[in-house]
Amino acid sequence: MVGSLILTINVRNSSIFQQLLAALGLFLSFLLIYFNLRKRPATIYLGLFFALLSAYAFFQYVIAYSHQTELVALVFIHTAFTGLLISPMLFFYVRSVITGSSNLKISDFLHFLPAFLYIIASFPYFILPWEVKMDAAMQIITDRNLFWKIGNSHLRWIFPNVLNYSARPLHLTIYASYLFLWLQRYNHDLKLKTKQTTISFSVRWLNTLLIFAFLLSMFQVIMVVYSMWVKSAKLFFSFNFFQTASGVASIVIILIPFFVPSVLYGITSAISTKTLNEQDAEKEPEKNEKTERATIEDDDRKLPEFDSTYLEYIGKSVEEAMETNKCYLQKDCNLQLFSKSIQLPPHHIAYYFREVRGQSFNDFRNEWRVKHAKNLMADGNSKLYTMEAIGLLSGFTSRNTFFSAFKKFEGVTPGSFSQQNPAKADENIG
Repeated sequence: MVGSLILTINVRNSSIFQQLLAALGLFLSFLLIYFNLRKRPATIYLGLFFALLSAYAFFQYVIAYSHQTELVALVFIHTAFTGLLISPMLFFYVRSVITGSSNLKISDFLHFLPAFLYIIASFPYFILPWEVKMDAAMQIITDRNLFWKIGNSHLRWIFPNVLNYSARPLHLTIYASYLFLWLQRYNHDLKLKTKQTTISFSVRWLNTLLIFAFLLSMFQVIMVVYSMWVKSAKLFFSFNFFQTASGVASIVIILIPFFVPSVLYGITSAISTKTLNEQDAEKEPEKNEKTERATIEDDDRKLPEFDSTYLEYIGKSVEEAMETNKCYLQKDCNLQLFSKSIQLPPHHIAYYFREVRGQSFNDFRNEWRVKHAKNLMADGNSKLYTMEAIGLLSGFTSRNTFFSAFKKFEGVTPGSFSQQNPAKADENIG
């Protein structure tokens, strides 16, 4: 009798605990998505990660504790695939923070393949009459251990018994492990390139997130495998070491953003930056400017304060790319494409130009183009080509943009400069 009472109390406490975690996770998801919907798409992935993780916790609660037949019938098997969407959201978020790009590629949809397979495996159950599903729900409420047997009877034609219930936490364990190793390699390579000795806030946050995501999923895997081995779901119905460890990992993941508010607004630190409108007040009207502006607007926010050595590395990489590779001669040379050529995140480069050089990337690029045009004139090409042709040979996309940029940096038109300074075209850029 005493043992039954203790088990009942543990079940009730565990039920309340899971409901509280789900509510906190959904609230955090709302905050992340609300504050970052337009400006920081990368953080939206984090919001979806928390939302799906919280939904998964709620679905577990329903199957393990709920006595509402309709709710159990609605959740059972129908929601199985959602647990396999958690890992892709974590992957897209970590990749976005590391690379600076939140765009999805066609190949990224392969990450949704496991969830799609679960939908296919569940389809025969989807089309069953509601009365059959209500009957299954009543059996589960009567004996919670039956959800193993009932679930397997409907899904085993694609997924083996053990994989059926371990797939979701195992999926997250694999992703978290891979991402953690990827992050360590990225940080190591970055330190070798820049001689940087400090670890940025971004890396520390991602390390924490991935470690606790791994612990959470690993303990879930252990509980599933052990429960199936002893043919009892008791581990899910009461407090024990694995439940406690899994719960602690969940709490840490959910509470960190509340104690580190910068996560809610993207990976940031308290430094002042100029706004995009202040920087780009005099942008030239090139078509490819729309692409660059969209890229910078995605990261129009406070950015992490970078190590001075890293900023020096960015400056050196930028100068070498212009001087050696002559990237400015490419007509589609914008911030996004330039970042790929030097293999650095575009928002890091944008930060460097705003805070270190005090000029936009467009002005820097056009300065090199103007210098190239001046060199062409000094070599006598102004006698062979029109000024429009010299502008095109220097990377400009039209006569108007060439003349506008040239007058901005030299104070005169290209034709006037050619007549007044035929032998002074090889000046260094300041």
